[in-house]
Amino acid sequence: MKIKVFRKLGKWLFYAFMTLVFILMAISALVRMKPIDEIPVIGGYKPLMVLGGSMEPTIKIGSIVLIKQIDPSMIKAGDIITYKTSGQSEIGRNDKKALTTHRVIKVHKSKRHLSFETKGDANKTPDTSRVSENHILGKATLSLPYLAYPSKFARTSWGFILLVVIPGLLIISIEIRNILIQVRLARSKKEFLSS
Repeated sequence: MKIKVFRKLGKWLFYAFMTLVFILMAISALVRMKPIDEIPVIGGYKPLMVLGGSMEPTIKIGSIVLIKQIDPSMIKAGDIITYKTSGQSEIGRNDKKALTTHRVIKVHKSKRHLSFETKGDANKTPDTSRVSENHILGKATLSLPYLAYPSKFARTSWGFILLVVIPGLLIISIEIRNILIQVRLARSKKEFLSS
């Protein structure tokens, strides 16, 4: 009796692990380092990897941040926004379309235009230039700490082998074993009925 309970528990744990692996692989596929316009929107949110530490401890390096598109007029001081920058990115990469996620510390309104003064939580001073409403991608609504690390690992050769190939082979072998058990049971039942 105990063996059956442990087998069922093991089976459920295995399927829970495989579900987690599948979710990580899906997030990994969505959050690849590609242009922001190519990242799919899921339920109104764009998942983005956090590569720099300017928002620590609020948003940790290696987190995945969910960005929700928002009307810039709805943004207020204290909100965390993601916006396009040009030139050197926070992690030292020269990028024409770098993204930055920082906290709004002041909203500037003119007759025709909104701009935002921003600052990373870990930075001592505000950012040197204001963010135009045209550069805002959205508001950071949720941070999933450290989730980018498994996503990055899943895209490596070892990650693919450990998280896809080996679990896939395990599932196939378990299902083949279950089929063979059912075939044996059917044969023994047939032999029992024919005797």
